[in-house]
Amino acid sequence: MTFPAPAPALSGVTRAPAVSAHPDDVDFGCAGTIPSWVDEGYLATAVVAGRIEPAPNMIV
Repeated sequence: MTFPAPAPALSGVTRAPAVSAHPDDVDFGCAGTIPSWVDEGYLATAVVAGRIEPAPNMIV
């Protein structure tokens, strides 16, 4: 199996959002990528854009 070459870095970019539908999607899907972005100096932010309902025993 071969993979395509990585995309070239964008100049002037300082922020890297990671948007997901579930709270743990970013953790499992980007667990290695986000720390590498931060190490390179990017401001990384995780955004959860899903509908989350509390559990029956959760105090809201």
